[in-house]
Amino acid sequence: MSTQPHVRLIPATGSGKRLSRKRGEAIPMRNAGGAAVKQKKTTIAYLFAVFLFLGLYFSMLQRVVGEIGLKYGLKNTALGLIITMTFVGFTISPILTGEATDRFGRRPVVTLAFAGMLAGFALALLSRSAVGIGAGFFISGLAFGIFEMTLSSILTDIDPENANKVLNHSRLFYALGTIAGPFVAMGLLELFRDWTAVMALNIALLVVLFAIFLRLSYPLPVYPNRIEKTETRQPVTLRLLRSGVLLLLSCSLMMYFAVEAGLTFYVSRYIGAISQNTLHITLALSVFWLFAAAGRLIAARIRSNPHLLVGVLTLITTVGLAICLSTGGVALSIVSFGVMGLGCSAVYPTLLAAGSRKFPHYQATVFGILMSFGGLGGILLPLVMGSIADVTTSMKPVLAACIVPLVIIFALQIVLWSKDRRAEKTTRL
Repeated sequence: MSTQPHVRLIPATGSGKRLSRKRGEAIPMRNAGGAAVKQKKTTIAYLFAVFLFLGLYFSMLQRVVGEIGLKYGLKNTALGLIITMTFVGFTISPILTGEATDRFGRRPVVTLAFAGMLAGFALALLSRSAVGIGAGFFISGLAFGIFEMTLSSILTDIDPENANKVLNHSRLFYALGTIAGPFVAMGLLELFRDWTAVMALNIALLVVLFAIFLRLSYPLPVYPNRIEKTETRQPVTLRLLRSGVLLLLSCSLMMYFAVEAGLTFYVSRYIGAISQNTLHITLALSVFWLFAAAGRLIAARIRSNPHLLVGVLTLITTVGLAICLSTGGVALSIVSFGVMGLGCSAVYPTLLAAGSRKFPHYQATVFGILMSFGGLGGILLPLVMGSIADVTTSMKPVLAACIVPLVIIFALQIVLWSKDRRAEKTTRL
């Protein structure tokens, strides 16, 4: 039985006219030929630039949150709440706007994301209280989640046959942004002695990207389908949540985000416990993201079953974690974080690509569900790890908490891979 909801779809031509074609049939781009190819490359390059900015912004936020605490005399609990508000915004916005993106089109939702992020940045910049800054980060977190969902949908719209490749490349640019962000923030803090300089740069970059977006000819490359009207009153999101396959994918992403958030949040405390050298702490996090970027570049060229690939990557992460837990040396610990970065590298984009392939008519809706489940995992495991850290003097039991979600990811990939094999055999028959 099909797992997709029964809805009537119309191609999003931009003119409101229907195109007569079979369900799922690809629609050729307008202005076929050299102009269309150039347009496609320009749009993809622009989307990669936005992902680079998102990585830059997010890592700069992590760098300046301590400066915000010093300026306003905030305790660790208040600082943690500010960061949590960002993740809460990221968690709830994709699932709330995913179906709207399929129903009304990508462009208006991307415009909403730009407006929301600019409003969030401005609120954080102009506020004189921790509450106002937290509200600004919450709004920008909402916009961040919308950006992730809609931009991923546009990439798979433009190049559906190479969804895994373009999604991995987009996260490669995001990783490059996360690597550069702390150094850019450090330079601005040294120059201006105020965290607001970082927010001002974020606003300036976002305004430039928004201006380019308004002039961009997208969505002339027609995206596959748009939901016109459901045959029942129940939203497509709720009907999709009945799909066992989608729930397995969602749980996989929840566990992955839990592992990534847990590792990156506690890497500095772990290295700091065995070395007082701040260079070692910075190096460990940089090595993690460098290996993650390299892994995404490699994974973009791999065309194996996505669940087989995720299973292998999960094993690599587990090996890296085992090395880390079995050693007390700084050098080997840093290397182990690099191995874990390699293992975490392509899990996220690969699972998104799998969702796109399994539910091609509802890409934004599916991406919204997957990302919201992922964000939930990114909130929960760090809280569990924090609870463990409160009752132990060693950081090894804290990192060991990542073993459980890694085992769950691997088990879920075996189930999904088995389902794919059965489906292939049925198709051949």
